[in-house]
Amino acid sequence: MEGRKSFASALLHKPLSIPAPVNKPTAWESYLLQELKKLQGEMAAMKHEINKKDEQIARLQQKLDETQGNSKQTGTESPNKVDLATQLSEVVPFINLGSPVFITPKGTQARVSYFDMSDKIAVMKQAKSLQGTKVWIADELTPLQLKNRQAELTKVREARKNGKWAVYRGGQAIIRDFHTHTT
Repeated sequence: MEGRKSFASALLHKPLSIPAPVNKPTAWESYLLQELKKLQGEMAAMKHEINKKDEQIARLQQKLDETQGNSKQTGTESPNKVDLATQLSEVVPFINLGSPVFITPKGTQARVSYFDMSDKIAVMKQAKSLQGTKVWIADELTPLQLKNRQAELTKVREARKNGKWAVYRGGQAIIRDFHTHTT
């Protein structure tokens, strides 16, 4: 395919110069003209596909903006997101939470997610101040998960001893039977 692209771009950027007194194109010229037409058709199809993909991207971006509460027309944030941020600053006023990407309420607790690791590290340096509050950083376990962690790890160890596939993820034990593929 790479050879076709370079051949097509060479033909498109350097037009063929056919001498004026040509009676009949040679076999090579006919072949080149056929290849040129074929490649131009393929390029038109590719441009059409690119336009379709661009439209799909625009629709998905619009849906993403709607779900996050951001509107391109108004340029405002979701009132729900602002309320969570102000509520969180009222609960823990002594901590600078920086600019979290998501603030997710989980029951009576709040889960804060960061896109940039440096923001997360800055908040983690203040983690001692978060002890006893109902706020935790996204990749950490909730207090209830921490309480149940030892029991869940025991379940994982026992399942592995019994020949099952077992892992501890997201604060819970995931135990499955091994699947064998028969052919």
